[in-house]
Amino acid sequence: MSRTSRRRADSVAPAEVRCRPSARTVIAEVARGHPARAGVARLATLVGLTR
Repeated sequence: MSRTSRRRADSVAPAEVRCRPSARTVIAEVARGHPARAGVARLATLVGLTR
């Protein structure tokens, strides 16, 4: 992908859309591991998902 195409893609697609496949993978791995609630809460805080 050329720089121009990448810049255009960055301006058109928000980061949320570009990162969604990676986020799904991480969530699936966490779910498979059956972590303790405290671990999931800490992970959510670290990635900025809590208020």
